[in-house]
Amino acid sequence: MARVLVIDSRPAFRLLAHRILRDAGHDTIEARDALAGLQRAVEDVPDWVLVEASLPGLDGVEVGRLLRASESTRRLTVIVWEEAMATGEGLAAVAARVGRVGPGAGGAWPDPGHSRPPVSARAR
Repeated sequence: MARVLVIDSRPAFRLLAHRILRDAGHDTIEARDALAGLQRAVEDVPDWVLVEASLPGLDGVEVGRLLRASESTRRLTVIVWEEAMATGEGLAAVAARVGRVGPGAGGAWPDPGHSRPPVSARAR
């Protein structure tokens, strides 16, 4: 199905994301920080990017902006993920949506319990 780049500072979340996305038929690529994630996005050419909003250093919103600014990555679908959404059920919803609409489609997974506004955008 799709190749999903998971950029998250938490090893446990990356493992959970890998398992759920794999079980839904997707391949995963992992990065533990923004710079590694940006490099993997260029080198491995994923269909989707799932990035932690509160990454140390460059946050997920900035990662999305940088991906959008680059000619080689601007067409990626980027989902900025709030920590409060990092559950098996939330990831299952992402896995189902990736499978249903495929690469290149945008989507939002807002976090109603978080004060920060949800950010999810198709990188254009």
